[in-house]
Amino acid sequence: MNVGTMTLFEAALWQYAAAAGLFVLGAYLRRPALSRALHLVFLSALATLVTAMVVRYREVQHAPFQTLFEVLMYAAAMGSLSYLVIYVSKKLYRLEGGRLVWANIFGLAVSGAICGVLLYASTSDSFRNELPPALQSVYFIP
Repeated sequence: MNVGTMTLFEAALWQYAAAAGLFVLGAYLRRPALSRALHLVFLSALATLVTAMVVRYREVQHAPFQTLFEVLMYAAAMGSLSYLVIYVSKKLYRLEGGRLVWANIFGLAVSGAICGVLLYASTSDSFRNELPPALQSVYFIP
């Protein structure tokens, strides 16, 4: 594994952890401006993770979906993107008061889940393991 991939991956993990902490702070303080600003941290974590995926693609010379580590990176990125789509499409950035607290708790749950996925990917030897047989397909294009 390339040092650049792991460095970017670990940076994304720390950024998601910081976003989770900021979601707690945003729920406690109930400030809409803070809630909107902390999404920039979440967005930068997604950008760092996507950059790690691009570096991994260049490192292994195929689409990064053949090991569990690569699939978990992709799942975390798609979870982040899904959260941001929901955040914008449901106009959660306009909420105030008690509803803002629930929006921040939702962001905390998503950030926490993504941190869990990335932490599992970083602590296991999943970057060396192939996908389980149930996830292997003859239609897979390397």
